[in-house]
Amino acid sequence: MKLYLRFTIILFFASSYSQSILPDKFELDEDSILTKTFSLGLKSNSISEIVFQGDSKVWFGTGRGISYLVDSASIYTLDTLLLNTGNTYLMYDGISGIANFNDHIMFAGASGDELGDFGTGIFYNDGSGEWVHHAQPTEYSEESSILQPIGNGYFEMLPITTHYSNISYDLSVTQDYAWITSWAGGLRRIELDSLRNDNAQWFPIPLPEDDQLNLFTCDENIFDDSLNVITGYFLNPRDPFDGGNHNHKAFSVISYSDTVWVGTANGINRGILGENGCIDWNHYSFHHHNLSGNFVVGLAYQNWNNHRIIWAASMNANNPGEQRGVSYTIDDGENWQTTLIGERVYNISAMDSLVLVSSESGLWKTIIHYPNDPLVWAKYEPMVEQTEFYNLEILSNGVFTAVADNRPYLQKMTLWVGTSDGLAKLNSQDGMNWKIYRTALEQNSVFAYPNPFSPSVDNVVNGDGYVRFSTGSQIIEKANMFIYSFAMEEVLSKSFDVNINTGELKWNGKDNLGKSVSNGVYFVNLELSGGGKWSEHWMKVIVVQ
Repeated sequence: MKLYLRFTIILFFASSYSQSILPDKFELDEDSILTKTFSLGLKSNSISEIVFQGDSKVWFGTGRGISYLVDSASIYTLDTLLLNTGNTYLMYDGISGIANFNDHIMFAGASGDELGDFGTGIFYNDGSGEWVHHAQPTEYSEESSILQPIGNGYFEMLPITTHYSNISYDLSVTQDYAWITSWAGGLRRIELDSLRNDNAQWFPIPLPEDDQLNLFTCDENIFDDSLNVITGYFLNPRDPFDGGNHNHKAFSVISYSDTVWVGTANGINRGILGENGCIDWNHYSFHHHNLSGNFVVGLAYQNWNNHRIIWAASMNANNPGEQRGVSYTIDDGENWQTTLIGERVYNISAMDSLVLVSSESGLWKTIIHYPNDPLVWAKYEPMVEQTEFYNLEILSNGVFTAVADNRPYLQKMTLWVGTSDGLAKLNSQDGMNWKIYRTALEQNSVFAYPNPFSPSVDNVVNGDGYVRFSTGSQIIEKANMFIYSFAMEEVLSKSFDVNINTGELKWNGKDNLGKSVSNGVYFVNLELSGGGKWSEHWMKVIVVQ
């Protein structure tokens, strides 16, 4: 599943970056104002996409722009993209998907206004210094039906004429094609060599209709003899009551060799590519093939010990009996099994024998040496970074994405985890050595955030929401927290010791008896101790239940 996010500055060392896609220069605008093309750190704490490239690079899709890491420690955000047209694109978009193949990197943007959410297009770079921006793919037609090519013939489709509800939630790239799934925009592809042309067409791809178990476009008999059009077929992502098909609402995609898998609002489709761009599809669903649910929001490919497993984050759609969970096949779709039933899963990834499942309740892992091994799942403990001087923690049960990285550059396996409350990195598998990245805060003051604070919405962990207290650049060893009502009656008193307490200095909106406080203004007095000295800080927190 995808969300929304974004990032700042470095001088690159050698000439090896002279043709890099990462900016290595400042530019002067017409008014001679210094404008940086990238900046240090994250610009959003919501991390929905993590993709590796090359020996050490890591890309992060955030709620406000595209970020990257190049040296295993420092994260930067692209503030602007220098386009091949000579224009500059300001990066305020949320990133809904990222994919790469060798030097090729592409990502999809999303935004919204009073009319709804919409796709801002596809951004592509082949390793050069210039980016190519493809507008969100649509059809320029006022007709109710148009013809599109597939293989040696054509198919009819409803033209998609708007970028609203047309967001590319997932992307995949191979040596031949780039693929995108854009919900109302459906499944589309483009030849990899055409991506350098920002006017190149993203071709719609026909998927089976809801009641079809297959659609073989490589079979010449599928086309009408006179018009060379697929007989009785119409690509339409509208709802069935309006003549459409849920299976034409494409949401997730993976591709390799001659195979592409597509998750939709009506199951999973496995396509085998043939000559002339044709594709033979098999369609798997809850009713016929034991998927836990028909709404497939994520797909993953695992290849280990000469065995292939396809994993799917499958949610309940609109049929009785469907459930949230994970569906998987060890025989290319012939049979499907389910696991983690009841979990609201966002993403799945696999590296060698390790499988990671990112869900609303947390991050799950299992080890599979052979396909028929029984699945035993374990959930990671809360992510906390503890040092001699401060504690940081991820205040969210939910995990949007997680990927294991075993590239030689890192010397040991590293786990990257994206959440709504920041990015976490684990350098050891004991779950005890986390590094947490968040957007930069003001370092010269002590304050509460978010403020106003809603315990039912903000930083919710195991049913409790939290307001954090930033202590700026001070090194804190101990703290006393006193919270008072507007009438200056004590609501809560609490002590904190960094050597004893894990996590951050925070409040869950409850009083000394564990009861939730009422809406209103509360006064907070923090007594902070560091370096043998105590300091006192007063602030107001507005609670909105």
